[in-house]
Amino acid sequence: MNAGDKAAAGLTETLGDLFGSGWLCMSAFMPAVLAFGGMAMAGTTTLLLDLVDRFAAAELAGDTDFLDQTLAADFTGIGPRGFMLTKEQWIDRFESGDLTHQSYTWSVLNIRLYGDTAIITGCQSFTGQHKGRDIQGNSRGTLIFVLIDGQWQIAGVQLSQIAEGAS
Repeated sequence: MNAGDKAAAGLTETLGDLFGSGWLCMSAFMPAVLAFGGMAMAGTTTLLLDLVDRFAAAELAGDTDFLDQTLAADFTGIGPRGFMLTKEQWIDRFESGDLTHQSYTWSVLNIRLYGDTAIITGCQSFTGQHKGRDIQGNSRGTLIFVLIDGQWQIAGVQLSQIAEGAS
């Protein structure tokens, strides 16, 4: 077993412990990813997974400081019903009290790295209130991360509601 295979096995085991059975979607491609990028790519993948977790925690807590630091200046968020928000509008939903979450999770299914850009696909689930109305949903989503001045930032979020019966 070469170093890349050992890294893939260790990362797969560690992430499996962290993410449970949902990790199986991603673990199948990890050895191939590491074969091309070695440990640097594995480290970047681990860092991005951590940022996704921190993004989900910030959404749950309404942590506008984290969102302000992590969303790129030209961020665009597209919600599950097609609305588009700038960085300022995304953050303002929390600052104004219009949006609160009781639960919010992201399950990562796939990470693709292209130099200073990472495209992460997964599933988002949430419950909460928007302008006093109960909301809940399950969406497939894409997070677009870009490396800006040595820091990974979210340049875009695209969410699509999962239709009943979709696989």
